[in-house]
Amino acid sequence: MNLNCYSQKIILDIKKDTTICFSVNQSKHILKKIYEVDKWKSLDSICEAQLNYCDTLLEINKDIIQRNEFIINNNNQMLLLKDSQINNLNNDIDSLKDDVDKLTIKKKIVGALGMLGTLTFFIMFIVK
Repeated sequence: MNLNCYSQKIILDIKKDTTICFSVNQSKHILKKIYEVDKWKSLDSICEAQLNYCDTLLEINKDIIQRNEFIINNNNQMLLLKDSQINNLNNDIDSLKDDVDKLTIKKKIVGALGMLGTLTFFIMFIVK
């Protein structure tokens, strides 16, 4: 940044007004600086708009992340419930297998008793 100080000329014009004048080079330099300031102001406003847009996107992404965390938590709870249901069903299967085994043993006992009864009947009535 150039901080040159310019001396101005004070001129008295025809109407007896005092006017502060710059040289042509000084005027060019000042005008150039004015255009630079305008350019930087417009660039600053563009940067502000981009920053606001990025802030909006950040908030949207935070909301999406929060919703996805909620979904993940729900899915984890569903997995826990599923695991619990699987354990309950496996316990039911084990108890049903035990019941089937008991019924099979009862069936064999009944069959053996039936054969024993038939044999006893055969021995008592036919062999006599």
